[in-house]
Amino acid sequence: MTRTSLAAAAIVTLALVAYMPALQAGYIWDDDSYLTANPHVQAPDGLARIWVPGNTPQYYPLVFTSFWIEHAVWGLRPVGYHLVNILLHAFNAVLVWRLMRRLGLRGAWLIGAIFALHPIHVESVAWITERKNLLSGCFYLLAGFAYLRFDQRRAEPGEGGESWGWYGASLGLYVAALGSKSITCSLPAALILVMLYLRRPLTWRHLWPLVAMLAIGVLAAANTVLMERVHVGASGPEWDHGLADRVLIASRSLLFYPAKLLWPNPLMFVYPRWTIDPGNVLSWWRPLVVLATGVAAAVAWTRGRRGPFVALAFYAGTVLPAVGFINVYPHRFSFVADHFLYLASLGIIAMVVSGAVWLVPRRRPLQIGLATVTLVVLGGLAHRQARTYRNAESVWMDTLAKNPDSWMPHTHMSVIRLQQLGAIDRAAEPDRWRSVLAQARRHAERAVAKRPDDPQVLGKLSEALRLEGRHDEAFEHQSTVIRLLDERYGDETRWMQRDVEELVKLARLHNARNEIERAEVTYRRAAALEPTLVISRYELASLLAAQGRLDEAVPELRHVLSVQPQHFGALLALAHIASQRREFTEARRYHEAAARAARTLGQEIEATIALTRLLATCPVTARRDVARAIEIAETANDATGRRYPSLLDVLAEAYAAAGRTDDAIATATEALDLARQVNAPGLAEEFERKLNRYRASLSPG
Repeated sequence: MTRTSLAAAAIVTLALVAYMPALQAGYIWDDDSYLTANPHVQAPDGLARIWVPGNTPQYYPLVFTSFWIEHAVWGLRPVGYHLVNILLHAFNAVLVWRLMRRLGLRGAWLIGAIFALHPIHVESVAWITERKNLLSGCFYLLAGFAYLRFDQRRAEPGEGGESWGWYGASLGLYVAALGSKSITCSLPAALILVMLYLRRPLTWRHLWPLVAMLAIGVLAAANTVLMERVHVGASGPEWDHGLADRVLIASRSLLFYPAKLLWPNPLMFVYPRWTIDPGNVLSWWRPLVVLATGVAAAVAWTRGRRGPFVALAFYAGTVLPAVGFINVYPHRFSFVADHFLYLASLGIIAMVVSGAVWLVPRRRPLQIGLATVTLVVLGGLAHRQARTYRNAESVWMDTLAKNPDSWMPHTHMSVIRLQQLGAIDRAAEPDRWRSVLAQARRHAERAVAKRPDDPQVLGKLSEALRLEGRHDEAFEHQSTVIRLLDERYGDETRWMQRDVEELVKLARLHNARNEIERAEVTYRRAAALEPTLVISRYELASLLAAQGRLDEAVPELRHVLSVQPQHFGALLALAHIASQRREFTEARRYHEAAARAARTLGQEIEATIALTRLLATCPVTARRDVARAIEIAETANDATGRRYPSLLDVLAEAYAAAGRTDDAIATATEALDLARQVNAPGLAEEFERKLNRYRASLSPG
């Protein structure tokens, strides 16, 4: 291998080792809307819809295309997505090294290696949703390479000194970068800075090819700003800042990030949201520091030291869209975030490393020793930080440990606890179910204490109270949620999807209070506001089916499957409806599809029980398949360590249907004992009746 290949391999290896914990990580915040619950990513024909504006949380079609391709290859197994993220980041680090070397900077390889290992980039790499940072960064750097090659070739004699193929490649790669994340719109300005650093004349001949790139970048940025406000929801009281507020936010952000690069501790998913007070004279020291730094860099420029000015201008210009002058959704809970710095960090890293190499005495052993210590420390910090991203719960608990006053982690911990209820058999483990629900309520109460007028936060508390059976309290909170949302939207018909979900929660409460007509009206309002929100159509179908209105329920369920073909609940509901209609072949088909679509242990158990019972006890004898029922139930019980009473119960039913009464009695006894152990009296009573029936079948006469 050549020295260049070895150097590149070293950077890739360092990145892989540092980010190894991410390969065991799962999904966290926003990964549902971007991937796991995104119908366009999961549908076989969803690729075309990804390229239609408005169908995805942001118009980054290349990011969603990459997810669509990967989903077709390895489904929703997170390890594949994490591996692609790590490899993209490693490749970007190699590109950084080559670009720094092309610019003639001291310590070019070390700059690339530090970019690969710096723990502030863990958020961009270990968070699957931030594929947009990695993919856009890759195209951005490649576009920069291509343009510099184009500009260099134009200055060379012969063949007109021009190579428009390189320009075409640069323009295409730039468009791809914008199609991955529009913050890369700063590339034309960055290229001008590079030309200044390389002392190339800024004549019209050098600048006019950038005009097309600049125009495309402005359009992409304007579209993102619009989507942030309209589609993502970056509007409202949290963003009502005057110019003085925004100057203070921006200056503090511009100083925050270099400090984190130099001292990356603590790093957290959500930093405390600053209180901004323009009336406090002491608040204005930060803008003065930013201004003084800019003046100092400009003075250095006049004295022939262009590097600091170019590096700082690149950093400030690249991070500028995220520092407060433009509304971005994350500012709702914090004005800064690690992932905002991904590309912008290059300016600071390059300036510090290049300056350090210049300052350190030119003794190679000393330089190598200092570089090695730096990389080991940064790599260790990145490895440790990557472990906090193993799942959503670990991210939010780490955030609470470092930022205990933040309302956001409490809100999301409430969501996680509510979701965990779906994996618990309430009848078999009532104590555990109640404990997890109580935790959900407590997290929601702490969030509400800090955000009493936030619809989403109130909605989490309402849901926890509903599940606790405190329907009147839940209804009071949820009614407040809808009132706040109606006030926010006014006569607008376009609601954010997360807000439409609050209507679904209100409909559930109407249903729990036996207000069936009002529940139906509310479900239909939610379905009209957001036709692709499957939960409203699914729960409406469940409501209709419970009233015996099967002919009305079936089209709603089929609509759900048209949007989300692997929707477990819809498949299982259609299976039950088919059984009620005595369409047992159709019922078996839907039951088997539901079993394949199960994503959680709770769903797997529910699907197994339903399918086993159909195969073992189907009223039409010709449609029974008792041997298959026993096989399915035995496999499920073996896989779960025979720890679930309901699975043992359905296995006993299958044995009884096969005439294996002794096996049925033994298994039913095991199920009964287990139900008593986990303090599930309702199940125990039911299982005891079945056990007595099996025993009675052995009695003479």
